[in-house]
Amino acid sequence: MDVKNILMIIGLVILAIFIVYAIVATIFTMRTKSMSEQELFTNSKFPDPIPNGDLKGNADNQGSWLGKSFDSAAGTGINRFNDDGMITRSSKFVTYKGNSITDPEKEVLTIDYNIPENPIFLRVILDELVEIAPGKYLGKLQLRIIPFIPFTVQYFRLEK
Repeated sequence: MDVKNILMIIGLVILAIFIVYAIVATIFTMRTKSMSEQELFTNSKFPDPIPNGDLKGNADNQGSWLGKSFDSAAGTGINRFNDDGMITRSSKFVTYKGNSITDPEKEVLTIDYNIPENPIFLRVILDELVEIAPGKYLGKLQLRIIPFIPFTVQYFRLEK
């Protein structure tokens, strides 16, 4: 097999991966947009004040995740987990005001894991947070594996 054929096969594999990702992204995003949380997310507001300190988390299939800790002054934070009865902190993030990547008209608190100290698999995650009541927040966990085709994996809640 010559180099031209090998390159063509590699190109077809990459194209197939892109197509499968686009289909999965569309299905996940359509599923989450049809959930009741989407209407709540759309009708909620940008968090004011921005969360600060430890917030308790709640999500489907949350495993050992306990929530997030925010430092609003620094615009940073970290996730908290239960690791065999001990609370550990990992998965750092930065926060900033922005528009939702799947609902561009919606202003959200962006929770971005794309920072140098995170491993590559974590850097594709982008959470978005809105305030649904004082001290209560609704978030979307989203993936940005292929640029311009993000998809929503699930919703999560945070509260003081």
